[in-house]
Amino acid sequence: METSERIFPRFGGEDIKAYYDVMNPQIGYPDYPEGVTQYGNNFPFKEGFVFAWTENKLSEEELQIFRRFTSVLSLTYRRYMDLKEAEAQAREAKIEASLEKVRSKTMAMQSSDELADTAAVVFSTINNLGIEPNRIYITIIKDETDCASFGLQMKMELK
Repeated sequence: METSERIFPRFGGEDIKAYYDVMNPQIGYPDYPEGVTQYGNNFPFKEGFVFAWTENKLSEEELQIFRRFTSVLSLTYRRYMDLKEAEAQAREAKIEASLEKVRSKTMAMQSSDELADTAAVVFSTINNLGIEPNRIYITIIKDETDCASFGLQMKMELK
């Protein structure tokens, strides 16, 4: 549907009852007495629609107010999406910085005895990302024998 298309449905009698019977479980509408007519007004904007049901037709001034609100809602939604994207980018940057911290610690290792220290850095960076395991097991698979070594276990006390 073209977003500039306007639809003005008019429900009464059984049509309005059927409409609210469908919508009520989702939103919760009041019961309307028999003989009530309602006018549907939709106001499209790039990201969606605003629907307004009224018992009287809206005046041109009221229609214009709704149109103005839809432009603000469009701006609000775009801002929301921009913030969601910025939050995702910030999260990704934090993950990359954490990975770099582990890479750096790995490259600084001078002996095999430092593996536990590096594992502790892995644990703390994962914890700093909001993931809070109480243990991390590092398993080494020996290619030549297809055996696994469970030699290193990290259990950290979270403060």
